[in-house]
Amino acid sequence: MQLDWRPVPPECTNGELLGYKAIYSDVNDTSSSNTTVASTEQTRLKIGGLRPNTNYSFQILAFTVKGDGAISTNYFAKTLKGKLKFTSVIRELFYTNFSKR
Repeated sequence: MQLDWRPVPPECTNGELLGYKAIYSDVNDTSSSNTTVASTEQTRLKIGGLRPNTNYSFQILAFTVKGDGAISTNYFAKTLKGKLKFTSVIRELFYTNFSKR
């Protein structure tokens, strides 16, 4: 699964930006979630190891030396049946509007 997002504008960070976190989980198993970390230069992640024919929820957040920022809305995607390939089902959805809160 490929996730894309826009970088946080410098004026909207609350401290030094350290990176981004993608948080995802199987919607039918809310007992655990997975987190993948991306550097400040990245605005795209490929998430592997997902089960075929499974619904997942995905969220993105930026983090700084002061902690995690605001988390995005939940976005949902279902992996394909059979052999998995990277898909960009939610490619355009993560253009999160980072703003001062």
